[in-house]
Amino acid sequence: MDVALVVMPFGIIQRPSLGVSLLKASLSKNQISSKIYYFNLDLARMIGFKLYSKIAGHSSLLGEYLFSRTAFDSKQWNTEELKHFVKKYTDESSLELIQQLARIKEDIPCFIEECAEKVLSENPKIIGFSSIFHQNCASISVARKIKEKSSAQIIFGGANCENEMGAALLKCVPDIDFVCSGEGDKSFIEFTKLFLQNMNAKVQGIITSQSSELEKYLTQPILDMDSLPIPDFDEYYKKIKDLSLEEIQPKCTMETSRGCWWGEKHQCTFCGLNGATMNFRSKSVQRCLTEIKYLKRKYDIKNIYVVDNILDLRYINSLFPELEKEEIGVQFFYETKSNLSKQQLIQMKNTGVNYLQPGIESLSDKILKIMEKGVTGLQNIQLLKWCRELNINAYWNLLYGFPEEPYDEYDKMAGMVPLLTHIKPPSGIFQISLDRFSPYFINPKFYGLTNVRPRQDYYDVYPFADQDIRSLAYHFDFDYEEDRYPFQYVTKLRNEISAWSNKWKQEAPVLVAISTDDENLYIHDTRDCRKNTKDLLRDQTALIYRICDSVHSFNSIYMKIKSTFPNMDKTMLLSELESLINRKIMISYDNNYLSLANTFK
Repeated sequence: MDVALVVMPFGIIQRPSLGVSLLKASLSKNQISSKIYYFNLDLARMIGFKLYSKIAGHSSLLGEYLFSRTAFDSKQWNTEELKHFVKKYTDESSLELIQQLARIKEDIPCFIEECAEKVLSENPKIIGFSSIFHQNCASISVARKIKEKSSAQIIFGGANCENEMGAALLKCVPDIDFVCSGEGDKSFIEFTKLFLQNMNAKVQGIITSQSSELEKYLTQPILDMDSLPIPDFDEYYKKIKDLSLEEIQPKCTMETSRGCWWGEKHQCTFCGLNGATMNFRSKSVQRCLTEIKYLKRKYDIKNIYVVDNILDLRYINSLFPELEKEEIGVQFFYETKSNLSKQQLIQMKNTGVNYLQPGIESLSDKILKIMEKGVTGLQNIQLLKWCRELNINAYWNLLYGFPEEPYDEYDKMAGMVPLLTHIKPPSGIFQISLDRFSPYFINPKFYGLTNVRPRQDYYDVYPFADQDIRSLAYHFDFDYEEDRYPFQYVTKLRNEISAWSNKWKQEAPVLVAISTDDENLYIHDTRDCRKNTKDLLRDQTALIYRICDSVHSFNSIYMKIKSTFPNMDKTMLLSELESLINRKIMISYDNNYLSLANTFK
């Protein structure tokens, strides 16, 4: 075999790795033999899906820590050290969890040995490791073991290897021969072809120990998305079946675009997701249709997790109507901006887009402006309201801790929460992370941040010099130039969100507006913030409420209401709006108004 592609823990197990699946398809197209090894699935079977997912989903480097002893000779451990790490970096410190983690750590050396033996049994010439987030130490562990027994060339790639991060890995880990930086669709294939022909494999995007500083930052991003092959997921679905892991309910992975069209204009201040490849590129409608049909037919899939960082809005009027017409029978997950119209959401729902991550991180206009989100708080609430109405599952959370954010905005949001309990609550409220490639990281002083340094858990995982850890790290700690204690001033909002979430675990409240035969609106409300669960809106009040199903300014409401009720003046309209706000079925901000009820005809 020519190439082995390795996916180590704690990579995601609920869906196949898109990166290595694309590489395998490209290698096959070039008559180069390859195989993908999903050792993350082996460990999930070994320790249990629930525990694996808890470790993989943790924000700390717990997954890296568990493999640090086999990755680095200098890293030793005992149960007390394990307890210290878990207590210091997680909110979990139960004796049962400590015992489970200790058993995993004891079993890891044998697991690493087995992984290396399986790869070497095929005698590959090149062994590529996919390293995204918490896969570094497990990958390094297997690479070390392989190098003890084979002269096969080791190459690392993935998000952990971009630019200086990849260069630091190559410098600090002698068992790595090459690093693929950035998108590897061109560079890895070009490198492999040259290497197998015994030619000098100096390729842009492939970092070697001889690479200059400039060469470490040169990549080969794909410009024509349609030129990519359809990914080969064969090994993933075979492994799921062989290990009887159907319980994880696997979803298929797909990309319809790369980069971020919003980030090209106004990168969100805290976001580092696109690294050095912000340039937005998307596939043609025909290519998307062909790929979706192929994946559906070959793997009998029912769910597609689209990994795009942002939805190409052109798809709503092009790709999605075609998918609706074809009746594909697949549900989709997409990330999007939140300023979608209701008609756009209806089209997405009709297509099968039942899962959305709309990038809602605040309900405050002032804080959203600090983030450079390009939306308003009312637009965010509007989208969440419509998602509940259309039965679209929206995943969202709230962030805090932005430099120069007004403290009182969080108390204002806390005051909003009782009005919003009929829509799905956020998954939580979290302090911002300072990530590499984000504007906050690139220019911290401009944003009022100081003393930027790698997060402390990197030092408990990697036995490297400080400067090397600074080059390797993706997550960073920081201080504010001004005195600021965010955890304290979001306490009230945190408590309100906790109560909101608990309410939904029991029975989700409802706030609905139902049209009657005479065009009035019957309001049914089970939120705790109102004593009256029933209400009736008549005549102009009902029309105003319908108009404000989407966010409207005072003047636009006035222009629309005048055509039906010409005698209504602005004073009367203001009185009507204030009455609806006092009845807690409408919300307003900065002279804009939004009806809160889900509306049904």
